[in-house]
Amino acid sequence: MLAESHQLSTLAFATKILYEIMLVRIFCNFSFFFTQFFWLMGWVGELFWGFLRFQLLFSGFFSAFGLILGAVLKVLWITAPQGSAYYAINLWLLYIMLI
Repeated sequence: MLAESHQLSTLAFATKILYEIMLVRIFCNFSFFFTQFFWLMGWVGELFWGFLRFQLLFSGFFSAFGLILGAVLKVLWITAPQGSAYYAINLWLLYIMLI
């Protein structure tokens, strides 16, 4: 009876030690997950902000291009002859002004 009690206490002690080791491993894996998680989120954030800057560059470029093209078309509208017979001439003038 005493031997069985000793075995049970030893088994309980071993179980407790294994449980604590498992908790430490879980905690270490959990903290490793968070260090990697925040690294990954920083990487995703950098990609997002880089793409956003790239997008803003093109929106600024095309809005400036639209202002220039709008001015060219306005000048073309004022100076070019109007009417369906002059479409080829108007396109040629537009081509020359854009070059």
